[in-house]
Amino acid sequence: MMAASLGLASSGLISRVQALELPMLTGNAPLRLVLGFPPGGAVDTVARILAPNLSAALSRPVVVENMPGANGVLALRRVAEPGGDPSRLYFATSSVAEVASTGSADSKLLATLRPVTVTSTLPMVLVVRSSLGVKDAAGFMARLKSSPEMTYGSAGVGNGTHLCAADLVERLSAKATHIPYQGSHPAMLDLAGGHIDFATVGASALIAPNPRLTPIAVTTAARSSLEHLKDLPTVSESMTPGFEHSLWQSVFAPPSWDAAQVNALHAAFRMALSQDSVRQALSKFSTEVVASSPAVVSQWIAREANLHKRINSASKVA
Repeated sequence: MMAASLGLASSGLISRVQALELPMLTGNAPLRLVLGFPPGGAVDTVARILAPNLSAALSRPVVVENMPGANGVLALRRVAEPGGDPSRLYFATSSVAEVASTGSADSKLLATLRPVTVTSTLPMVLVVRSSLGVKDAAGFMARLKSSPEMTYGSAGVGNGTHLCAADLVERLSAKATHIPYQGSHPAMLDLAGGHIDFATVGASALIAPNPRLTPIAVTTAARSSLEHLKDLPTVSESMTPGFEHSLWQSVFAPPSWDAAQVNALHAAFRMALSQDSVRQALSKFSTEVVASSPAVVSQWIAREANLHKRINSASKVA
């Protein structure tokens, strides 16, 4: 029933796409959402929830293609490479801001892509291994400041989960060793296994209670209304005022796409994200719909690239 009603709702979009003869968006070949992290993480979850609804909006198959490595840069290169497959879209995380901040060859590749939309956002949570014996923010600060050998994991160097934790350590005038992983899921497995001490991770990773993990605080400016997080203080109120970090996902089209194609794809994403079923599914994973304009993608990247430069400079993140 949902797919049928969505098909009727999207008929106007499909007719416009066909009238404009936009082969990138019509046809039988799959449109691929290429993401730079393994299955099981926040961005993978969002992409897999959106794929069937985007497919219904476009009357075309949409599949998720995981290409983990280099904090999403391998996926970026796959989509941006000259002469690449125009049916591939870059489904990015907020780590693109780190790429943009570097001035590297990859940042220049990123600049060639066509922003489509910020799809969604979710808070992060400071979580420790339960065997650490830390129960609250005060206990965490005391342990961190007295134990420079502590380690923290992230979804990769320069990832939002990395920069958030590095910023916290720097603000608390402490030291800790960063252990990068290829995605949040393996980092959480090692945290639960007692191989690292703490992490700042997307809230979706903590929906299912785990006795081996202890959530300490949320990283957003205000307390979360999510059921499994509502009793947690913010890092800002309990440890360091003004602290605020979150994760977000965005979509980019290849350089070969023109404005009409980007606008039609943006409309399809907005349609998919407007569905109650999508919003409800995302909320179960602590994720809030944004569905921004293409211009907002560039604005968020510029804002967070400046933040990354400040954090990198202050904490000397490698």
